[in-house]
Amino acid sequence: MPAVTSTQYATLADLHRFGAPAAAFGAAVSDGDKNAQLERSSRKIDSALARLAPPLTTWGTDIVGATCIDAAYELLVAKGLQHPAYDNKELRTRYEDTIAGRPGQLSWLERVAKGEFTPFGAIDQTPDTSEMGPLGWTQAPAGMTQTGTI
Repeated sequence: MPAVTSTQYATLADLHRFGAPAAAFGAAVSDGDKNAQLERSSRKIDSALARLAPPLTTWGTDIVGATCIDAAYELLVAKGLQHPAYDNKELRTRYEDTIAGRPGQLSWLERVAKGEFTPFGAIDQTPDTSEMGPLGWTQAPAGMTQTGTI
């Protein structure tokens, strides 16, 4: 089995754009800590994308945003940091919507993991292989009709 290289799905600039503004972290969180958390958050995203053979070679802003929301949440809310100019409640809501879910409600990442949809622009290491699964066909009077995935 070939070695899998790690891909970080977001940069520090992305973290400050999609996760939380730089001021929210203050001096309490170093750039090294932010990058380390972005790497851990990227691996969390990979675990949900297992059906796509991660790490991805190409991805869109939904993957970048999810990575940043997870990283910002872990760096701020989970560590109990609170900056007066940034509302952690809003970040927690985005985290629940995107990563963790709520009772009776799946998050975006959980829905991706279940295969309900594929993130925009996601191309894995096997771009010539379809992860859709087999298609079922039935003979209809007018010809072949696709009935969906099975």
